[in-house]
Amino acid sequence: MSKERYSPEVIDNIRSMVSLPYIVQRYTHLNRHGTGLCPFHTERHPSFSVNAKKGLWHCFGCGAGGDIFDFVMRAENLTFPNAVKLLAFETGIRLPESDSVKEIISKRWQEKHKRLN
Repeated sequence: MSKERYSPEVIDNIRSMVSLPYIVQRYTHLNRHGTGLCPFHTERHPSFSVNAKKGLWHCFGCGAGGDIFDFVMRAENLTFPNAVKLLAFETGIRLPESDSVKEIISKRWQEKHKRLN
């Protein structure tokens, strides 16, 4: 299980850099009003809606909804940290190293230092 956590500032930065309609249109066609067929279930009539100003999506057919991270998690079957990584990569945002990575680097450095002394 991943222990990676990202600050609210990092999450907000990614959220502000990513266009929800742009991401959603990779999975389903949206009309000019931001509605279309839900990519998460089979339907004939559009029940899926994207509110670009609020950065939210909702399907009135299956009840699914959320923000850009929820959409990517559901569409790509990812955990939240992996959805953050994917969207950060797409926007060119560099994520801070997780504490676990910092701990590993620190331990390796300490081990090398002990061997040299």
